[in-house]
Amino acid sequence: MKINKRLLLTICISALFFSSMSAWIIPGSTATNAPTQYMTSSVETGYNVYMHENGLPMSSVWSVTVSGITYTSSSDLITFSLQYGEYNFTAATRVSGFSWDSAYNNTFFVNTSGTNVSVYFTQNQYIGNLSVQSTPEGIAFDSFNNYVYVSNDNSNSVSVISPSNRVVQTIPDMSGPLGVTFDPFNHYVYVIEAGTKSVSVLNQSNVVIMNISDQRYPCALAFDPYNDYVYVINQVNNTVSVINQSNVMIMNISVQIAPLAIAFDPYNDYIYVANAGSNSVSVINQSNVVVKNISVKYEPHGLAFDPYNDYIYVANAGSNSVSVINQSNVVVKNISVEYCPVAIGFDSYNDYIYVDSYLNNSVSVINQSNVVVMNIPVQSNPYAIAFDPYNDYIYVANSGSGTVSILSSTTGIAFYNVLFKESNLPSKTEWNLSIGGRNFSSNSNEICIPLTESEYTFHASASNDSYFPVAGKISVSNNQIVNLQFQQNMYEVNFTESGLPSATTWYLNLSNGQSFHSTTNTISFLEPNGTYHYTVSSMKGRTYSLTPSSGNFTISGANQSTSITFTEVTFQVTFNETGLPSGTSWYVNISEMASSGPINTASYTVYLTNGTYNYMIATPDKSYEPSSASSSVEVNGASQNVSITFSELMYQVTFNESGLPSGTTWYLNLSSGQSFHSTMNTISFLEPNGTYHYTVSSMKGRTYSLTPSSGNFTISGSAYSSSVAFSEVKYQITFTESGLPSGTTWYIAVDNSSLYEASQSNNLIDLPNGTYYITAMSRGYSSSFTGNSTHIIITVNGSSITVNLTFTKISSVVTSKHSSSNDLFIAIGTAAGIIAGIAAGFFVFRKKN
Repeated sequence: MKINKRLLLTICISALFFSSMSAWIIPGSTATNAPTQYMTSSVETGYNVYMHENGLPMSSVWSVTVSGITYTSSSDLITFSLQYGEYNFTAATRVSGFSWDSAYNNTFFVNTSGTNVSVYFTQNQYIGNLSVQSTPEGIAFDSFNNYVYVSNDNSNSVSVISPSNRVVQTIPDMSGPLGVTFDPFNHYVYVIEAGTKSVSVLNQSNVVIMNISDQRYPCALAFDPYNDYVYVINQVNNTVSVINQSNVMIMNISVQIAPLAIAFDPYNDYIYVANAGSNSVSVINQSNVVVKNISVKYEPHGLAFDPYNDYIYVANAGSNSVSVINQSNVVVKNISVEYCPVAIGFDSYNDYIYVDSYLNNSVSVINQSNVVVMNIPVQSNPYAIAFDPYNDYIYVANSGSGTVSILSSTTGIAFYNVLFKESNLPSKTEWNLSIGGRNFSSNSNEICIPLTESEYTFHASASNDSYFPVAGKISVSNNQIVNLQFQQNMYEVNFTESGLPSATTWYLNLSNGQSFHSTTNTISFLEPNGTYHYTVSSMKGRTYSLTPSSGNFTISGANQSTSITFTEVTFQVTFNETGLPSGTSWYVNISEMASSGPINTASYTVYLTNGTYNYMIATPDKSYEPSSASSSVEVNGASQNVSITFSELMYQVTFNESGLPSGTTWYLNLSSGQSFHSTMNTISFLEPNGTYHYTVSSMKGRTYSLTPSSGNFTISGSAYSSSVAFSEVKYQITFTESGLPSGTTWYIAVDNSSLYEASQSNNLIDLPNGTYYITAMSRGYSSSFTGNSTHIIITVNGSSITVNLTFTKISSVVTSKHSSSNDLFIAIGTAAGIIAGIAAGFFVFRKKN
């Protein structure tokens, strides 16, 4: 049997339109953001009428018709003007599953003030649930008798539902029935029996007339009206079996891994196979050849063809999405739906796609613009979907509850829109809502759910777990708004510092703009979950460094603690010493610090914070003193060098001389190499502590001896004084006379100034080095020296001298009897003169000295 595709498409499109009096806009259109009036005739304006819509989802297109004029809007308000009087109105919408409820009102009265009219829409999508047997997993519509066939896997049966939605027959003895399809060519129903790995054929009387064997774990099947063939998926061996009009399997077509679903596309007469194991859809042409494998999302599990746009829709169970494949076999869109979609069906009444959510117990409705317009709650684990064009019902087989949910767009149990509106969550935060055994999620601040009249418990939670969940109960009897106020789950954050002086202010700044400060060692505050960047500082500026100065902390459901260590910033202060002998100990004592202890090197380094510090310098070696024993150093953000100069302590050393003639130069030489001289009787100089060897000399050479001529002296913290005595060095001059009687007194005169008396033959005289004029005398005698000279000149030159002289008795003078007496008088007078002269000279010498 060949179907005229173009005729089918024309019929489908024609079914989309309202009557000629209605105006509508496809839901999801962007041209309906503001109220718009569409007028088919003019009317005299008068008083304002305000029509308020109740019950439709937000931004739904709706219209009212008054006196032959239709007004349309996508907001909840339509405004127009009418004359005074009473009016009838009708309302309509193209939002799937919603209709105007005229029972509330269909008339209004216009008076001189503004007239407000409420327009109520109700959702009538859900007819009810019909009990079948255990684990219904396959469903199909039989257009010959307008029956729906449901395969019950665990009950080994097939339930037959009449157009009046009653189970009119249960066909037993089916071994693990799964997929079901109807063949309008022979009016047969084909049922997969997984237990016998076969396909059973039911005739118009619902009797099994044959079993087609030789299958390999069949799981799904579809009818192709192009060639009137039935195509059966064999999951285990990755093939598709082809059954002809005579119910004979004529071939097997290889596809990709783990095929699970199959659908026919009358636009191109192709068979599409969803391969869950390879995330692909295989395309089989009219010659039963795979012409393409199309990549889709994870684990494709259901297929349906939409003749409105000639698209194939693929339910991807593993990625919670529906892939849309166009006529060129290209994926043009992926639509997010609820959890684990496994089956998909097309409703030719409103051209909508219905996708079940196996884990969320719901059915998502996708409009002609490929937008999810609603999610309809059903019972547990929906697994298969079929559309009945006889009554325009959608049948959903719920494998977990042994029921079939019946959905309709015309009559049935009322649904009410419950709009859950959250507040306090950050923009775009995903949040989840669980109610009536179903789960919903949104990135906006609203979730709208159709619910029947009942009492519900709900639980809302944010994907950002820093917010507390919200739970409660609601009683649904009309459209309503439920406000959910999320509160952030706040955790305590503690920053503890150590190292700062008491009462010092320190600061903590967060990347979210918050700033804290404290004069204690703790800053505490509350923050929600998240990762935060922080920086820390203090009033001390450069005085203190800290670890860490910045960083990140993450709150993940628990309190957080972070320790901050402040450390005084110190700068290097180096004391450099000069002047001390190598290895000499010295000390630096800084105020309010411990002593340095003995320092045996030329430098000493400490680390000080900013400030002014007094210090003292000392050394145990009393021979040295610092240039400044105490001073101060200022530290202000930089290192400092302090120079310390030690100098030896010098003490006065005085040597006093005696014995030298006035003006005589004398010398003092030290073992250190120093040499001093003076023409005075004192030599003074400065020396440090120590023991010194000295020698003393004078210009007189051998003329003077001294005591001591050398020696050692020690300076030990005080001045030193010493005396040196010079003594004139004399040599013995021995005068030996001859010619005088024994015992005769005789004299030696030296330079006519010194007279030496002798009474024996030798006269000993001590004379220093020099040249002397010598004469000798004795009363009554004349003297003569070598060569009969009356005098002699001798030179003393560092050794003794012996001088011989001869006395000769003077003869008597005859002319006077007193002549001898006179001679003696002359001699004595001469001697007396000499003595007087010597005495006078000695007196002058003593005075001079």
